[in-house]
Amino acid sequence: MKKYVLIFGLSIVILSTLAFEILSSGGKSGYTNSPGENNCTSCHSGTLNSGPGSVEIKSDPSMENGYTPGSVYSMTVTVTHNDSPNNGKFGFALEALFDDGSNGGKLAVSDADKTQIQVASINGNNRDNIIHTGSGNTGPNSQDFTFDWTAPDTGDQTVTFYAVGNAANNNGSSFGDYIYATTLEVKSTTTNITADEFSNEVKVFPNPSNGIFTLETGNFKHTSFDLNIVNTNGTIIHQAIVDKSSSQIDLRIYPKGNYILRLSDQNEIITKKISIQ
Repeated sequence: MKKYVLIFGLSIVILSTLAFEILSSGGKSGYTNSPGENNCTSCHSGTLNSGPGSVEIKSDPSMENGYTPGSVYSMTVTVTHNDSPNNGKFGFALEALFDDGSNGGKLAVSDADKTQIQVASINGNNRDNIIHTGSGNTGPNSQDFTFDWTAPDTGDQTVTFYAVGNAANNNGSSFGDYIYATTLEVKSTTTNITADEFSNEVKVFPNPSNGIFTLETGNFKHTSFDLNIVNTNGTIIHQAIVDKSSSQIDLRIYPKGNYILRLSDQNEIITKKISIQ
């Protein structure tokens, strides 16, 4: 009997130490409560979403009405626990996934002090996770974790954000911690036309070019568009307002390679792949 008690006690110590080290040295991918994954209760005590707190996902600009394909959003995950001590530790993990479990859009670090990217292999998908580091996550009541998300280039799929937040009491064990989970489902705000379906009314030529392109919108029903040129990292490198049926775009200052040209208004978006040679 003493042997079983000893083994059980040792298991608790190991589990508690592991949970504390994860919060202190950085998070762990693959625990966002998304399909096929567990959450932080696998190492920390408690029942999911049972405490006086929450985890919340917000975006700037707001995605209340959906996402705009190819756009970059500043995201914030807020972990709140009203009874947290002054030296409480907070952690989080988030994934952005299509319905098939693959990455929906691109996650990127904007605050390297508090967040990092790790990858979890789940059901054949290598899922990008944005998670906490071991720095800047101590304090009372709540912590904000900010990062960037670039929406998919096409708007034909729903993206679901899965987030888990950990409000730990920082007592060196896994006991007394609270785990919260939430999701945010967003669809495209626009009617997207891919390169293969590109409207005959909108033309970009020559393509490829030396960096100078002519954009013709013809008799397209809208008279004014926001023009964005996006590089392969999802960064907008060039912006303009197009209010003429024929306009010239000068991209000669940018490196050779492939880019996405995006025309949009409040209702719809048109994207086309262009190349500088």
